[in-house]
Amino acid sequence: MAKKKEQVDVEQLREELLICRKNGYQKLSDDRVKKADAFCEDYKVFLDHSKTEREAVKSAILRAEKEGFVAFDPKKTYKAGDKVYYNNRGKALILAVIGKNGCKDGVRIAAAHIDSPRLDLKPHPLYEKDELALFKSHYYGGIKKYQWTAIPLSMHGLAVLKDGTHVEIRLGEEPGEPQQPENTLTEESTQVELLQARIDALPSAEELSAMGDEERDAAYLEAISIDDAIQELPDEEQALLGTTKLDTVFEWFNAQTAAQPEGNSEPAEEPEGEEDNPWDISADGEGNDVYAYLTENSGSNPITYTLHIAGTGAMKDYAKNSTAATTD
Repeated sequence: MAKKKEQVDVEQLREELLICRKNGYQKLSDDRVKKADAFCEDYKVFLDHSKTEREAVKSAILRAEKEGFVAFDPKKTYKAGDKVYYNNRGKALILAVIGKNGCKDGVRIAAAHIDSPRLDLKPHPLYEKDELALFKSHYYGGIKKYQWTAIPLSMHGLAVLKDGTHVEIRLGEEPGEPQQPENTLTEESTQVELLQARIDALPSAEELSAMGDEERDAAYLEAISIDDAIQELPDEEQALLGTTKLDTVFEWFNAQTAAQPEGNSEPAEEPEGEEDNPWDISADGEGNDVYAYLTENSGSNPITYTLHIAGTGAMKDYAKNSTAATTD
């Protein structure tokens, strides 16, 4: 007589053999969750008042002083347990609790990076084009070029007057202060209004042409997502939307596809080294935005060129005999 097969408990085997990854939040007690929520609420207050490095240092000093920290004095002798801080030019902060044995037996260091997504003004930002006064800016911290136009912006910074006086600038954070652009969306905004805001935030054809591949892909996926959401709306609500920018995005991508040479899936590359499409000669790392281009010198025979290098931050190093940006 054949032996009856033992029934296998699949769920039990799953728990025993497989890694079951659960969100840490699900493992916490209700008391721990309440403590975490309370901490996060206070942390949000800190973030609201610390949107630049200088503001973060200022906020941190106020909180540190409430906990017994005092400004470090190099002429003073400290004992174990004393709490001191050192403000490094208003943009970095060191907090220290004096130990018992001194640095010879080691120290404990906890480091944090002050950072925030933003648009930075370049050192000499103001210029005029098409009878408009414009700012040269640099996006920092992962923000996409086509996103910030739909996000209410405030202005934060520090102005140094000719007499050396420092004037802090913090405009657009309080009710009634101007923001750019003005945010008209509320929690009660309709689906049509929310979709219209997403459409308005899409890049123009000129902005798409200036983007890198990753930014273009993100813009295309956003356009597809918006179009899918529109198709789910009733006809009468679809009629309320202004879709010109959405149509522009799809037309731009269709034009790129049509312009590709037959049998080549890669888009045709624009000639580099011209003012409208300069070489990127930036060094690796955040904050480096250096570019170069050539302009032909009129009237020269033989033809000669002038090399223009501009931007901010560090430039890429080119070793001797290395392949650098060249032109025919």
